[in-house]
Formats: sequence, structure tokens, C-alpha cells
Amino acid sequence: MYSKIKSAVVVGLKGSVIEIETQISRGMPYHVIVGLPSQVIRESKDRVKSALKESGIRFPDDRITQNMFPAHIKKEGAHLDLPIAMGIMCCMMEPHVDLKEIGFIGELSLEGRIRPVTGVLSLIEGFVEDGIHQIVMPIQNLHEVSGMKNIEVFAYDDLNALLKAVEYGQMEALSVEDAIVDQPVLHKMDFNEVIGQNQAIRAIEISAVGNHNLLLVGPPGCGKTMIAERLRTVLPPLSNEKHLESAKVYSLLGERATAHERPFHAPHHSITRASMIGGTNALIPGIVTRAHNGVLFLDEILEFKNEVLQSLREPISNKSVLLTRNHQSVEFPCDFQLIATMNPCPCGNHMAKDLDCTCNDFEIKRYLNKLSGAILDRFDMLVFMDRVELRDVTEKNRSYNSNLISERISKALEFKRHLETQGTEVEMDGETNANLMRYYNSGKLSMRGHSKLFEIARSIALLEGMETINRKCLSEAIAYQGFHRLKHNL
Repeated sequence: MYSKIKSAVVVGLKGSVIEIETQISRGMPYHVIVGLPSQVIRESKDRVKSALKESGIRFPDDRITQNMFPAHIKKEGAHLDLPIAMGIMCCMMEPHVDLKEIGFIGELSLEGRIRPVTGVLSLIEGFVEDGIHQIVMPIQNLHEVSGMKNIEVFAYDDLNALLKAVEYGQMEALSVEDAIVDQPVLHKMDFNEVIGQNQAIRAIEISAVGNHNLLLVGPPGCGKTMIAERLRTVLPPLSNEKHLESAKVYSLLGERATAHERPFHAPHHSITRASMIGGTNALIPGIVTRAHNGVLFLDEILEFKNEVLQSLREPISNKSVLLTRNHQSVEFPCDFQLIATMNPCPCGNHMAKDLDCTCNDFEIKRYLNKLSGAILDRFDMLVFMDRVELRDVTEKNRSYNSNLISERISKALEFKRHLETQGTEVEMDGETNANLMRYYNSGKLSMRGHSKLFEIARSIALLEGMETINRKCLSEAIAYQGFHRLKHNL
């Protein structure tokens, strides 16, 4: 008796289809699984046996051999319980049932329940790429596939019900469109709670349009963290394609992406390098991958370990991170916007107008040297902030709110898409370009800095609804290039 069942495994964030061949032959009762299975899959033999018995099926008292093809790919995950069980059942069914064109994923409990699994989106993507469009999966994972196309889903939570449906040919597909979709998150924070700091809020607005990395520098209590945290309230929603990319990451971790909101992650400064970029023996994604298509916020960046900060250089530049462990390599995406805050010195009062700094030059230099030039060069914009004076704490200073900022950002991005459909781009006029070249020739800009300055000026032009970058746009962009002040402690 022989059968073949299709399933899939996750390699990185990609699903790879595998075949589970089952042969039941006469001999002493023995169940063996070959094809590079992990310890979790070896243990599935006992779960499958108990689940079948609790479903009223007599487990065969023969020799059962199951092979997972291709043999060179390591098979991991309890989601292979269900296809292993279906392989045994197909051998026993009379007449024989052919299920080779259906993909199976699901974990089994000892009582025969089909439990939810992780990495569903990656697994289904692997099925579709291999030409398999009919998928049997746990009903509790149904919400994850909402919006996916070219698939026919059969969702069950009980093995007995699934076996009867297969035996009598009564499998009914569920509508993916009817899957539960999360409602948009209503944030309790708003930019109208920020008093003053209009330049910093304006910088946040520009950074959101161009996805620029931003560093906020100022004394404690000036509102750096407050402003950075409110960035999430004005970010544009993810497109369906980008949402699916982020949802695959969360699905792999057994979590659920929220609506089409962009991820926003603010790890504690005690985070390790492996937790930040990913790793461990399981090669799981880190915080930088969880922040893919969203924001990575490092509050008080100089409090993070140096090895953690240095590990961010390649992910920021390459928009991906390659992890290698035990002769296995996986690549995870990490296209995020970096927002960070820091004090200008250990006491925090250096460069403040009306505050006295208690640090000497050596302490300030040692403190700032924690932020290497390589990491500082990854930031596109820098804003120096100061405490708001008490006489400025008035209602009239609350000139920004999240709804207005969000509308301006949406209009800028819509204007950008409009120009792209017309095959045009925002360009710099001749006089402004000459000014930019003079600024570059002064030695204050590197080639990378020149490119960044142009991109920031373009984001400003988009916010103003202009197709041409003028002198005003360039001047404002230069105002966010005070990195030399930080480097030289001026």
C-alpha cells in the first residue's frame, strides 16, 4: 500500500513544497520517518497514532515507512503532523483516494484536534508557486489568508471530520474573503499633545514622506521620545503587497499582524545582537526583520551595546540580513526606517541654551564616541532640540495634530505616484543644483551625503506639491545636516 501527500516547510521566509511518501507493508509493527526529519517530527509518530485512534481509526499493526522528499532539506515543524496522518489514511482507504494535488498543514493533538500552526503564509506561498491551489489547514489560521488570491482553502479543526469529508468526497472550500480581518488601530496618542518643537515635528513629517532615517538630539525632557513615538500615528498604511510581506514575518513567529498598520518596534537598550538581527540555532528573524516595512525606534541609542549598533550597518544599507548557522543560510528582509534619540552628553545639558553642563570635554567626547561614524553616516537627518520655555507652554503652540500631518503625507505620496505614472520625477533647478555643488565642494558632504541631501530636498518638494526642487527646499534640507556639530561637539 502506497500513497503520496504534499506539504511544505519554511526556509527563511519562503515556503518549499515537500512530498511525504507512505508505504505500509507486512512485518513487525514499526513506524519510521526518513528524509532528514527534526526531533519534533520524530515525536509526531506518537501524536499521529493517538489522534487516529481517538478519531475511531484502527492504527495498522504493520511496518510503516514514510519518506520526506527531497531528502537534503531539513524538515522542521509540527505542521507536518496532519500530512503524516493523511499519508497513513490514504494507504488504508478503500477505494484509494488520490490527494496529490492538495496541500496539507496542521498540528494534531492527542485527542484528534487540528491545532493552528506558525508560518502559514509562507507555506501557502510555497504551495501556490508549486502549482498547488487547494490547501487543507487549521480553521484557526483562516484569518491569516484573508485577501490571498488563487487559493481554495479547506479549513478544519477536527481530524475525524476531515477524514469523513475526504472519504465521502464532501470537502467544502471556505471563502477566503469571509475570513476575519482586523480593524484599524485607533491610537490614543496625537501630535497635538506636543508643545512647541515645531522643527522636530516638521522633520518627522519629511522623514515619513521619504522614509529617511532620523536622529533627535537634545536634553532630557525636551520631548524627543514623545515625538518619535507619535510617528506611528501619521505613517501611511501598508499596501496589500507590503502587508503580506510583514504578515509572513509575524506568521512565522506565531503572531498576528495588525490590519495594514506599519510595524513599530522600540526594543529595550539591553537587547542582544542575536535578538536584534536574528539568529540562534533556529535561525529565527530578529527585531530588524519584525520592523520590515515599518519603523525601528532606538530610544537613547548610546545606551545600546556597541556590538548591537555595529550589527545594524549592513541591514540598514542592504535592506536584508543574511544569517548563517550550522551550514545553513537564510535571508530575511529588513527594509525599515530608523528613528533614534540621544542626549548630547552624559548629563544631557550640553548644547542647551539655559542649562549648565556638568561634564568635561573628555567625558563628552568619550560619550559621543559610542556612536561611530559608520552608524552616524546611516542617518539622513539630524535635529537638535532644546527644552520648551515655560512662557511658551500655551495652547496656541499646539499647531500640529496627527490628522493634519497624515493628510499632508498622504497628499505628498499621492503626488509622487502621480508623477511616476506620467513618467516624470522631481528635479532640481539649475541655480539650486549649482548651490548644492558648491556646498559639496566645500568638503562638508560625502558622496553619500550628497545623495541623501538631494533625497531630503525632494521629499520637501513633494510635501509642497512642487515638481522642481528650489533654493528654499535645499536650504531646509541643509538645516537637517548638522552632523558636523555633533562630531566636533560645537
